[in-house]
Amino acid sequence: MRRSKNKLDIGIISIFLAWALIPILWLIGTSLKSEKFVQTVPPHLFPNFDLTAYRSILGNEAIQKTMTNSLIIAVGSTFLSIFCGSLAGFALGQLITKRHIEFEFWILSSRLAPAIAVVLPLFIAFQFFHMQDTLIGLILAHTVMLIGLVTWILIETFRAIPKEIQDACEVDGCTEWQMFRRIMFPLARSAVVGIASLSFLLSWNEFFLSLVLSSSHSLTVQVLLYQAIGYQTFSLAQLAATSVIVLLPTLIVVSVFQKQLIQGLTFGSVKG
Repeated sequence: MRRSKNKLDIGIISIFLAWALIPILWLIGTSLKSEKFVQTVPPHLFPNFDLTAYRSILGNEAIQKTMTNSLIIAVGSTFLSIFCGSLAGFALGQLITKRHIEFEFWILSSRLAPAIAVVLPLFIAFQFFHMQDTLIGLILAHTVMLIGLVTWILIETFRAIPKEIQDACEVDGCTEWQMFRRIMFPLARSAVVGIASLSFLLSWNEFFLSLVLSSSHSLTVQVLLYQAIGYQTFSLAQLAATSVIVLLPTLIVVSVFQKQLIQGLTFGSVKG
């Protein structure tokens, strides 16, 4: 019975891995083909390991600029959401009332709202304050989408820290800011790193806000990929190579911060 269950588990995992990895392997294989090799019929399963597509996109100034914009926006919105969200999470973690659960859900609902629900007010506000098509504007827009999730997770993270530690800080004469900076924030480091990694991934992969709120100066590489598909001609090999490069930050963050991601997202979920 147990062997049959193990075989079933292995079968399900294998199907999931195939469903997840085959598109990525196809993308990598296509990026390593020459343009003529890509267009052959029937298509070749294995690439001919031609790096022309990578040479073309790495020397493209538009790709370099949009990649830099995407990195600045992702890092900036991550730091801003962590800074504001950690302060809000620490403060709200001390707030224990009869309706604090409803209040926390209201905070989380800002993330549950679809991007289309907030993009029009942001567009009007950015037009009024002359922040349309600017990096600062997109950083603020991404922060709006991230800060609810960051605050919601960090509320429970700070609340899970034993109350005795806070009492000891108060006895020693620490102010609220000193308690947060020297004691509470370092204790919540695993959760902060985890939610920071998740925030970076969400911001890096954000498409709709960047599509509406940017046009040329703050254009991101995700929007550039969308614009690269023309009605008549486009290079499938270069498109695949650009997609592979866009995937690299996601793979690096998940690989390097995998442990922190798991610890951070589960910190405070089990209370003894």
